[in-house]
Amino acid sequence: MSVLRIVWGRVEEHGLPALADAFGAATQGGTSVGGLIAWHLGLRPVGAHHEVAAVTVWDSVEDALAAFADDLASDRTLAHLDGVADFSNADFYEIEGTHVRSATDDTVALRVATGILPSGPETEILSEMRRRLTSVGPDAVEAYVGRRLVGRGVEAVFVSLWERAPDLARLDDPIWPDLAELKADFTVRTFVAVRGGLSASTPAQLTAGGLAPDTASPGDDAIHRIRSNPWWLPGSSRATWFPYGLSRLRFPSTPS
Repeated sequence: MSVLRIVWGRVEEHGLPALADAFGAATQGGTSVGGLIAWHLGLRPVGAHHEVAAVTVWDSVEDALAAFADDLASDRTLAHLDGVADFSNADFYEIEGTHVRSATDDTVALRVATGILPSGPETEILSEMRRRLTSVGPDAVEAYVGRRLVGRGVEAVFVSLWERAPDLARLDDPIWPDLAELKADFTVRTFVAVRGGLSASTPAQLTAGGLAPDTASPGDDAIHRIRSNPWWLPGSSRATWFPYGLSRLRFPSTPS
């Protein structure tokens, strides 16, 4: 059983360079962590701080347990990123379906969509999500569908990595509206992807150190991406970050 794990955290703006540099240093030469398929870090502004999502994909639950001292729900991260950001908890899912294509450039966006499936047809909904993975679009280089038990229900997750930003509304809104409306507590969170992540499309870099060196600091790159990206970011403020700086324009929230 393959596993997708997301560790949630936060970092103040002044801590962004240190976090991005730590992530870049950990992935720069690849990693020999057993069973690690992919590793990505996303950032998005929320109020006065930035939300952090550290996503890892594992070949088996045994590999994931070995990496996190048998506690997948803990706030532990690879490379001890908790030394430069405050991580609080983790969610982990059994992977139901995967679609990966070769990337030609760095990923620019990380998208996480979750929702509680209705009792009864959850198997059919998950099957349909798996079937549609290949039709997400050419800009999505990694896409995962997963499930986990939440109380008496089943929560589905759809995580995708994007090489280029598609239509603005597409990242923030449901990609499959007909399936989203069947789920309770449907939520979408979109993050700026920190450069240097390990992609499932190039597994050789995990052990062979195939990542090309960067001339600029990953920390400087993270600051530039957040300050210059034009994408819609989800959340109650519906904040948009424009190229001319950190000014935010607020729009009324609309239901997902």
